[in-house]
Amino acid sequence: MKNDILSPSGKSASGIKKTREASFWQAIKKALRENFPDWSATRLESRATLGVPDVLILDSGGKWHMVELKTTASMRVDLTPHQVAFLTKHARGSCWIAVKLTSASGHEVFLYKGDQAVEVKLEGLRATPTKHFSNPVNYRAVLTYLTQGG
Repeated sequence: MKNDILSPSGKSASGIKKTREASFWQAIKKALRENFPDWSATRLESRATLGVPDVLILDSGGKWHMVELKTTASMRVDLTPHQVAFLTKHARGSCWIAVKLTSASGHEVFLYKGDQAVEVKLEGLRATPTKHFSNPVNYRAVLTYLTQGG
């Protein structure tokens, strides 16, 4: 059955998805620390802010960037209706979806702009990304791309 934009996200086995997303955040955080020490990033994890992206990045120029982190082992990307609404509403800012695809051969990162949220919800990784980073992923390049607006 094709995904419906209003259908709830599928839940994976307890904690597995959270662990994968946490490891994605750790890779982003490490790249920030090693390559952009004057930038700051905050991870938001609150039920009070439904739909607000996972990570806020403040670059050295004082510009804010919002990034929704997603991980998957398939072509499916589980965005909630709240996330789709937020990303779409704030798409004219630096608002992104970063999806880490994990496979036996390593991982890749797909970047989508906020205005692609509906397409990503419905089509998953079949949606054309703004940028794709192959294995091994250069996280410095990912962060540079995000903050330069693609």
